[in-house]
Amino acid sequence: MAILKLQLDEPVEVALKFAKGKFYESKFPGQDGQLMYSLTSGECVFLPESTDELFAGKGIGANEPIVLCLRKTRAGAKFLEVHKMSDAEEPAAPALDPRRYPDAAGAFESNLKAALAPSKLESQLAASITQQQQRKALASKLTPPVTAVTNTTEPPSINPIAIVPKPKAGSLMASALVAAIDACIIAQEYATSRGLAVTFAAEDLRAIAATLYIQHAKDPQYAQRAGGRQ
Repeated sequence: MAILKLQLDEPVEVALKFAKGKFYESKFPGQDGQLMYSLTSGECVFLPESTDELFAGKGIGANEPIVLCLRKTRAGAKFLEVHKMSDAEEPAAPALDPRRYPDAAGAFESNLKAALAPSKLESQLAASITQQQQRKALASKLTPPVTAVTNTTEPPSINPIAIVPKPKAGSLMASALVAAIDACIIAQEYATSRGLAVTFAAEDLRAIAATLYIQHAKDPQYAQRAGGRQ
């Protein structure tokens, strides 16, 4: 059976032979498996694991003409765009602007970010960050001052900087990896809520974690400033 390989930004008209795909494990360690769909043309196509859910959400069944198109964000993540041919009489949705997504450095263009209305998930995340900051501020107010204990042989000396332990490189990288995983989960849930199938491979996690690690190494206050932005 010939395999149909989707090319970036090239729409393809197909029809599923069966509504659900057959799962195949990835041959490469650390990468997600894929679903194989048989097409009425006699070909087959391999798509991400979340495609069954995407097709069901759009009401796509067997023998129904659809258009598949592989897209790519500015950060390099690929996602599947699906349209039913029966909706052709309606104005086609414009292609997603990659500038609406964070680039490799995690930055948005300020004018586009301000124009995007926050989703429910984004609002909950912002509220959680604000609550955590308020708890830290309250804890710092309630913490009693540190009194230095000195002896008679040496003059009293205290270094406020020495009280705060320096972060180890290992713990910082672990934090960057955890943050990268959380970011990918949030992005994938957001994409699913918008009808998009987005997946992140192990190399994507490593790239995001490395970016966060390097940024923190250059600017230790970056995480605090980023957490305070809404």
